[in-house]
Amino acid sequence: MDDAPTTTLGRIAKTLGLPEGAVFGPYPAPDRGATVTADEALELLRLFSGIADPQVRRACTAHVQTIAGEGACADGG
Repeated sequence: MDDAPTTTLGRIAKTLGLPEGAVFGPYPAPDRGATVTADEALELLRLFSGIADPQVRRACTAHVQTIAGEGACADGG
């Protein structure tokens, strides 16, 4: 049997490395305790994909990695 997702949300979940059910509601972020909703994840992807400049995308990614490493994302600050 083919394990490939058959829905757009299923493909998004697979790309993000999440269980398919995670795109339908709150999902605890790995090792952080924060909750990420499908709406938040999709909005972030939508906004990020609108950045045309690769250098700006790298800077954005680095910024998010820095914030996440500081734990600010987990406590809402």
